[in-house]
Amino acid sequence: MREDRTSYIIRKTREAREKQANKARKARKHRLKLQAMARESRMLITEPMSETDVVKKNIRDLQFQLQESYKREKTFTDELYKLRRKVDRLGGDSRQGELDI
Repeated sequence: MREDRTSYIIRKTREAREKQANKARKARKHRLKLQAMARESRMLITEPMSETDVVKKNIRDLQFQLQESYKREKTFTDELYKLRRKVDRLGGDSRQGELDI
């Protein structure tokens, strides 16, 4: 079935907006990455890091990794919950791992 003119214009407009938003998102991400690299290079060039600065940087990195792991854990937990609900709706036992061999 052919798409009518109005639907075509709406779809093209939506696609153009999404493309522009994606482009802006990528540019912002790139700009933030460059800023972080510049900040780190300034730290390396201006003065050597003391032991406390190294420890602080390591703590900051570890805290970031911990937060990212919490986010991953949440997505896995949500996915598991969805799959268990789907199994329950289909009439299976969500606690039973079933293999067709």
